[in-house]
Amino acid sequence: MTEENRPLSEEEIKKKAYSLALRLKHSGLDPEIIYARLEKQGIPEAVAKKAVEDLIMQKTQEEKKEQKPIDNINAVIIGIVIVATIAPFIMNARFRIIPVGLIISGIVALFFRRKRR
Repeated sequence: MTEENRPLSEEEIKKKAYSLALRLKHSGLDPEIIYARLEKQGIPEAVAKKAVEDLIMQKTQEEKKEQKPIDNINAVIIGIVIVATIAPFIMNARFRIIPVGLIISGIVALFFRRKRR
C-alpha cells in the first residue's frame, strides 16, 4: 500500500473534517450545506455532525463576545439619574435644585455617549 491509498485513522478523519468545515464556514456556507459537503467527501455521519455542531457553538460564542454589555460609565449615569429622581422626595426644599441638575446632566451625558458610538 502506498501512502495515498492507506485508510485514514479516526484522528486524521476528525482533523480532515474540522479543517474542511472551517474552510467551508469561512466561504460563507450554511451549516446544512457544510454537513452535506462533509458527507460527500466521505466523512462519517457522526464526525460530520459533531464538526458542524462545534462550528455552530463557536459561532454563537463569537456573537456573544461581539455584543457589548452596558459599560460602567452608562451604569453610573443611570444610577445617578435614579438617585436624583428619588432625592427630591427625601431632601429639604432648598436642595431640590441639585437632583434636577443631576437628572438633566445624566440624560445629556447618556445622549452624547450613545451618539458617539
